[in-house]
Amino acid sequence: MRRGLVLSLFPGLDLLGRAFEDSGWCVVRGPDVLWAQDIRGWNPPQGRFDGVIGGPPCQAFSPLANLCRSQGYKIKFGNLVPEFERCIREASPWWWVMEEVPGAPIPTVEGYRVESVILSPRDLGDAQSRNRRITVGGMKALPDIGLTGRLPALSKSQAPVVPAATGSGTKWERRTGKLSRSGPAGSQSWAVAKMLADVQGYPRIDQKLRDSGLWTAKGACKALGNGVPRVMGEALAEAITGWCEEIEQLQKKVKRKVD
Repeated sequence: MRRGLVLSLFPGLDLLGRAFEDSGWCVVRGPDVLWAQDIRGWNPPQGRFDGVIGGPPCQAFSPLANLCRSQGYKIKFGNLVPEFERCIREASPWWWVMEEVPGAPIPTVEGYRVESVILSPRDLGDAQSRNRRITVGGMKALPDIGLTGRLPALSKSQAPVVPAATGSGTKWERRTGKLSRSGPAGSQSWAVAKMLADVQGYPRIDQKLRDSGLWTAKGACKALGNGVPRVMGEALAEAITGWCEEIEQLQKKVKRKVD
């Protein structure tokens, strides 16, 4: 099972896809609302992709959702996890990975063994504290991925220190590893985008967004904040790649015995 094609659903800036690309996979990005596209009604080709990755919109499952509803705000995106499941069924990949908030439902697709864990970048040695639900599926015909045992678990004392940064009312707290507001709500600037890019592990991507002329500072901040931290993406890519390499070795052993 070579490092082949990966389909990235709900990609946004696709920080997760970038981590898989850095690990040697070729990532093909599916439709996204950022580009005025809708996944509903879109059909991926069957049997073309080794894996599928993605993070459906989390607004419907966020702890803030009920507060927003109580204030009269409408949740923009509903539950799109079923669309993720549909695309998996149609694409029939060897494996898939979904990243979501802890309160999101765990996807289930017939024919796949599913494992789900709550993971924070801090668990992987990063200073950022942000719990996410990571769910991995692998074809039942193949050995179990064993995600938990494959993720490098570093102690929080080993976490690197992220330099304090401020900009337009947002600051990075060294003690908690979280972003907090210290100014007017919604005050987002390119200085904040730069800080978010650094925190997410992709420095200078903010400048590329700015130079493109297609992004406002507010839009860049939102897209960067919704992305998967680099340390988490790399850990997942490493885990999946290791699993695929083990299966490839097993297939070679079986072939030698048959020959």
